[in-house]
Amino acid sequence: MRDSFRILFESKKDWEIYEESLDYVRKIVMGAELLRDALTGLCEGRYEKIKNILSEIMLLDENAGQIAMDIRARIVRSIRDPYNREDLLKFTRSIEDVMRAVKAVAHRLDMCEKFEIPELLKDDLHKMVDSVILTIKSLEMSLMGMPYNPEEAVKHSKDISEHEERVDDVRRGLMRDFIRIGDDMKLTQFYVMREILDNLEDIADRCEETGKLIELIVMTSEQ
Repeated sequence: MRDSFRILFESKKDWEIYEESLDYVRKIVMGAELLRDALTGLCEGRYEKIKNILSEIMLLDENAGQIAMDIRARIVRSIRDPYNREDLLKFTRSIEDVMRAVKAVAHRLDMCEKFEIPELLKDDLHKMVDSVILTIKSLEMSLMGMPYNPEEAVKHSKDISEHEERVDDVRRGLMRDFIRIGDDMKLTQFYVMREILDNLEDIADRCEETGKLIELIVMTSEQ
């Protein structure tokens, strides 16, 4: 990769690409925080609350989709160097992957109406979502540091990996708990809950991939 983000600061139009990318990531943070609220509603048996929150996530995803379209259009119009253009398009696709993973969790939660979450799982489910949110917020901080403090951007990129490892650890513990619960959980509920865990892990994995992309861009732009 080449100095993709350096070129963002050469004109007002290029700077707008950066600002819209940051706006997109902040919507991902909002989406993940709404997932936490929905999960809390599920654990408390407040199913109507879940429906309302999931509707908010779908609207947020729709708005984020429009931002992504605008980013791609600006990149095509403003970035003439084909290498820089491809790097920025790859970054845009990467943050879109994170939002898709958030949306996937929302779809799975929408299938959980009338599910009763075993007490054994509740604390770790909240821990996993909290770790996912920290992962996304580290991505946001990494992106925020790019134009002002590249070293800070790299630091937060590495923080993403640490939070992602925490997500993996909590997920493994939850899967062990699933096995301990065994026949007390219906088969349909087991599969849906496992998919929720997989999708939450996917959010963190996608963030890690995006963070490594930011780190690589920062490092190569300083050469």
